[in-house]
Amino acid sequence: MKKLSNLLLMCLIAIYCSPALSATCEETNVKITSIRAVSEQFPQAPHKNTVELHHEMRDYCSLDACSTANRYRVAIDGADNHIISAAYMAFASGKPVNIFVDTNLGTRSGICVVSYLTIAQ
Repeated sequence: MKKLSNLLLMCLIAIYCSPALSATCEETNVKITSIRAVSEQFPQAPHKNTVELHHEMRDYCSLDACSTANRYRVAIDGADNHIISAAYMAFASGKPVNIFVDTNLGTRSGICVVSYLTIAQ
């Protein structure tokens, strides 16, 4: 019985301590068409304190987490000021960007969250 308890304990530790499975995707040469900044006071929790980048419809590697209906936009968490600054700079200068999303960061009502953003030439 003690061996079974130890085995069960080890399995539980492995499950809780292992990183969650995530999926990633990078879309390249994306032209940002508009930016929506959402207030911390916005009533719908998933969208509070985010910046949405709107662009032409993309596939996002057909990630299940990125809802098909939302593949024209991605979200940036409000705490990621450096990514937000880069997005505004790219938008203002008309430069395309590469958008990398990671489902480990979660989603905002089916909108994938940007993990990093690269400004392309």
